[in-house]
Amino acid sequence: GVASARITETDFALEIDPKLVEAHMLLGGLYSALRMYAEALESYHKVLALEPENAEAPMFIGALYAEQKKYPEALTQFEALAKNKNNQSPHLAWYYVGRIYLELGKPDSKTKAEKAFLASLQAKPEFTDSLLALGQLYETTNKRADAKTAYSRYQEKYGPDSGVAEALGRLH
Repeated sequence: GVASARITETDFALEIDPKLVEAHMLLGGLYSALRMYAEALESYHKVLALEPENAEAPMFIGALYAEQKKYPEALTQFEALAKNKNNQSPHLAWYYVGRIYLELGKPDSKTKAEKAFLASLQAKPEFTDSLLALGQLYETTNKRADAKTAYSRYQEKYGPDSGVAEALGRLH
């Protein structure tokens, strides 16, 4: 198929210049799309070997682990990325940390998820995915008033947002 043809082309480019970070990133993405997890991880790890400060590769590595339900490994990636000073998107890393804690469903998971979503919103207050995830968490833990407050504050500061408005409507 198209993906395997692109892999062949990318492999050829890497034979010419094995240090092409973009080619390793492309290869990782192609392998991911084909669910060839080991090969995808290998490509992303090559990126990190060439560019230890790269913040994109750990995001994809974390996503690959999460997709395979290897949650401890995914958490390690996303938590490190959230704290990485070179990462331009710590809000995304914290969001994924929160989502993974919700997937884990352990006794302290909801508390850890809440902290992660709050950290995400501290990093980027207008990031609606984290706001909505936090609101849903509040709704499922009988903190409806907290959800309503969070949604209302968002609408005043950053709104109007249709998703937030819909969530607010559900609470009323």
